[in-house]
Amino acid sequence: GDQFVGMAPAQIRWSGAGQSIYFDWNIERNDSASLYALPASGGQPRKLTPEEARLVPPAEPRGSHAIDVIDTSYDGSLVAYERQGDIFLLNVRSDKVARITSTEAVEQNPRIAHDMASVTFESSNNLFVHDIATGALTQVTNFRTGRASGRPPNEQEKYLEAQQPKLFDYVRQADRTTKGKTDRTR
Repeated sequence: GDQFVGMAPAQIRWSGAGQSIYFDWNIERNDSASLYALPASGGQPRKLTPEEARLVPPAEPRGSHAIDVIDTSYDGSLVAYERQGDIFLLNVRSDKVARITSTEAVEQNPRIAHDMASVTFESSNNLFVHDIATGALTQVTNFRTGRASGRPPNEQEKYLEAQQPKLFDYVRQADRTTKGKTDRTR
């Protein structure tokens, strides 16, 4: 097993401009692997700090159950990705990463526009657009859940609120009936 031969590096990938090789490695035998960088010119691997690792795009998703959190521009010069709920943009030619968001909210599903002028992403069930040149952020949609505060319920909401206790009573009664039948069959 791994305890006899060591832990092999995994998720090996090039940096955007090909200046470094990134890989996950658990040489210290911790609970999880850490991200390392190795200069393409050679040398020793260096364990990245958590903040440095956050700026590195995740490995390309593999397999039929992979979650796609990466979007690459049609010419391959830009890569947008989500890492720990924030959105980042990698300029492959310069190997520079720009952090687009830094919030408590979860941003996800980054997509680079076909004209490569903006990055779209979702946050709190809404669509946002980040202008790459200016850094301007625009909220495109404003979907909200629930009823607006201070607004009285409409007829449908009143009906549903009145039906809710009856529905809960029915579910409780069905649970008791099912439990009683299960107890008798034991």
